[in-house]
Amino acid sequence: MTFAQSAESFEISGTVISSYTDEPISGAAIVYSRQEAVLTDSLGHFTIHRLSKGRYKLAFTALGFDNHDTTINIDNTNVDISKWVITTNCPDFNVDKALKDIKGHEAKLLLYGSIAPSIAQSDKEFKKKFGVTYVIFGDDEITREECKKVYNRVVFNYLDKKFGDKWRKEVRQDVVGLNEK
Repeated sequence: MTFAQSAESFEISGTVISSYTDEPISGAAIVYSRQEAVLTDSLGHFTIHRLSKGRYKLAFTALGFDNHDTTINIDNTNVDISKWVITTNCPDFNVDKALKDIKGHEAKLLLYGSIAPSIAQSDKEFKKKFGVTYVIFGDDEITREECKKVYNRVVFNYLDKKFGDKWRKEVRQDVVGLNEK
């Protein structure tokens, strides 16, 4: 007769959140050893199972975000990183840029990119009525979605204060962050 020794097994779990939007980051990789990683789900949650006691370096990586590392020690209990806040660098589109553009009468609404961006006559009419230009990103332009959302939210607030919800009835539906809470 043989006996197997049962080793203690622990887990690290958590949720990754964008510092700009306070929203979960889905599809991010959490690397915890040289060859092992887990992905965050649609709510930004991740769980790493079957860990032994020790020190673990977690590396966050996701398209459109800066990489972040943290070190976790597992002693005798599971570890829950309830809110791992991830920042990103937004040099081109951020709150300050939006406020400056509004003040300079150069406000924009940033649109989701496509292979063949199109401009419609209604885009020109929207600019004439509300003083805001649409900017369409092509596939070759890399601007982080988080940055576009932050910029657009400032412009949304400006338009709401100046025009109420009138502008929302005429705005393009492919504006980044328009239908998000």
